[in-house]
Amino acid sequence: MYHLRPLSHPGDVQPYIALALGLIRSKGHRVRLATHGEFEAFVLEANQHLEGEVDSAGRPLAGRLEFFNAGGDPRELMAYMVKSTSNTTRQD
Repeated sequence: MYHLRPLSHPGDVQPYIALALGLIRSKGHRVRLATHGEFEAFVLEANQHLEGEVDSAGRPLAGRLEFFNAGGDPRELMAYMVKSTSNTTRQD
C-alpha cells in the first residue's frame, strides 16, 4: 500500500489523486491519501474513475483509493505558510 500526504488546497490534492489512480491502474495497488477532512469526498469520489475496471486477476479496482483524515485546518496551514518568511519569497 502507498500512503500519500497532500495538504492545504484542492490544487495540492488533485495531482496526488492522479498519481494514485495511475498506481492503482498500472499495478493494482491500494493507495491511501492522508489529507484534511474537508477533502474526503473529493478523494473518495475519484474512485468512480475506476468503476468497471479490473486487475489482472479480475478483481475490481474501484475502492482501492482510500482516504485518511490527517486532521488540521487547511486555512490555518495556508495562513501560517503566508506569514512564515522561511516558506515565502519576499520582494521588497
